[in-house]
Amino acid sequence: MRHLLQVAVSFFEKEISAGRVPLVVVDAPTGYGKTSAAPKFFEASMDQLSTRLIHVLPMRSLVKRAVSYAGKQGLFRSLGIVDEQLGYQASIELGELKSPQFLSMVIYSTFDSFVYNLFKLNVAESIWKDSIHYEVPRGMIFTATVGLDEVHLYGGDPGAPQPKGFDALIASIAALAKALVPTYVLSATMPRMLIEEIKRRIDGIFSLKGRLSIGVFVFDAYARDLGNNFILDEEYLSQALNTLWRTSLVGDEEEFGRMMLEEVGRSDERRKMLVVRNTPEKAAETYNLLVQRAGLTPGRDIVLLHGRMCQEDREKAEEVLDRLDSARVVVATQVIEAGVTISGASILFTDAAAPTSLAQRAGRLARNGETEADVVVLQGDGDGVYEEKLVRRTCELIRAVTDGGRGIDWRVPTVGQRALPNGLTSYKTIIEEAYAGEEVQSEGRLQTHLEILDEEIHLGARDAKIVESHFCGLVRESLLVPVYVGPLDGNSAPEDKEIERWLVTCSLGWLAKRFDRIIEKGEDGFKAILSIRRKGETYKAVGHVKLDDFLSAREQDFCAFFTEHIRRLKPLVSLKGTTGVPQDASVSLVAFVCREGVYLRGLGLLDPI
Repeated sequence: MRHLLQVAVSFFEKEISAGRVPLVVVDAPTGYGKTSAAPKFFEASMDQLSTRLIHVLPMRSLVKRAVSYAGKQGLFRSLGIVDEQLGYQASIELGELKSPQFLSMVIYSTFDSFVYNLFKLNVAESIWKDSIHYEVPRGMIFTATVGLDEVHLYGGDPGAPQPKGFDALIASIAALAKALVPTYVLSATMPRMLIEEIKRRIDGIFSLKGRLSIGVFVFDAYARDLGNNFILDEEYLSQALNTLWRTSLVGDEEEFGRMMLEEVGRSDERRKMLVVRNTPEKAAETYNLLVQRAGLTPGRDIVLLHGRMCQEDREKAEEVLDRLDSARVVVATQVIEAGVTISGASILFTDAAAPTSLAQRAGRLARNGETEADVVVLQGDGDGVYEEKLVRRTCELIRAVTDGGRGIDWRVPTVGQRALPNGLTSYKTIIEEAYAGEEVQSEGRLQTHLEILDEEIHLGARDAKIVESHFCGLVRESLLVPVYVGPLDGNSAPEDKEIERWLVTCSLGWLAKRFDRIIEKGEDGFKAILSIRRKGETYKAVGHVKLDDFLSAREQDFCAFFTEHIRRLKPLVSLKGTTGVPQDASVSLVAFVCREGVYLRGLGLLDPI
């Protein structure tokens, strides 16, 4: 375990031994091995404060990788925890390890599932019941050590505003602190303003609870000059400074494409290349360009990965990434930004984005001791994904540095203005200058409601659902809507494993504008796979859902409809070939059915304009 993590774990252990409950915040470079420190944090607390570990990640793909890695590497065996005691919670199936109630000894969970379980919406039961056993997972949380990993992706970043996510993060930390739950928070590119905002919002809790203590540990190349909280890992620094980084800014798409084709065409330099675009449509377009113009073979020379691919296609792409002889070119969206190692990659072509995202993308490079790494940034406005003003300011900062002949080191952080020992400007300097004067995009309204839900014992799941409906979800700015893109046998519903295999989750904000073009529609409405519950038994059927009256509504109203009614669709449902839905049955959505030919195998669910 690296030095900074050793310092953080030592503080964690010392505070627990002194009878205090710690909250530790660690800000360390990409590729530093932060996630692998989870067993050490748990070991420090398991004999005194905790009965289990809940390690939270922002994406299902990261949960999947973490569970697989923990099992293969035996991360927890030294603590006497066998593989059968590992569990996970996410909307994916990984065999028998699923633990929606958080009953396993070690659980890897998505942030969404964690927040819903924490704030009285038990993810194992909330689809069907108003009065649910929400205190079961809450009890498991309050007797655990909790880790919040890759926390820069949870919200609050002005470059990609997710105010609900940040409110949920703060409310979660507050609830854990009030319950005296030992907690560690891990990040690689969190701006100082975000760390300060987290401390400000929870400072009152820590002043009221004498047993709580907070420790912030930040990696910095000039830590000796900065005092407390800043840590220098000399061994890591000396290794990282061996990489020579070159950064360039490109003005137009045509030149960007030409440079990519030239890089692929170099027969004397077989470097592995990463291309990151801001949207699945742009990623697929680039992928097709490189396949058709450079003669790359899909699945062998080149692989595509983005968030609107079904599990079948994603797993095939990830299998290629996991091989030592993996594809020479990886084309992806921001799904590649965290927890993914691309062995041997040393050149990045990327759309302009928020500086934190650029640092995460560049952080995929030079993971195996490569001595050179190139980052090519296409100037742009953020493509509607990132805040335009911040993206343009970031491009200006990159231009000023590169025109000055200095260059940017995308691995070694320092918060000051000084050049690093290798003469380059730190990526952290770019981040802090870009965010100077910015404020966290969050009003705190959802945070207030969640804290009330947590504190008031008489409030239950029904009240939590009212909050969920009012805010259109508890975490994401737009609900995720499941779309089935696989084959159907008439009106027979596929098996659960087949549904999981062919499921794509889409942002409601994106899908609502394209429903007629993407979802199959008949006379009775939009085609869907439905779950019908009657007298304690559940079965699936294919039917139609009438949504015409809602598609013309404002997105917030449409979202509120989904949140309120997606679990009780019976008045809007018709079932072909049956007498309809029994009066005493409950109906919920499993997935809408994609129109035939819209989903493209290997490319994903793209806007069919």
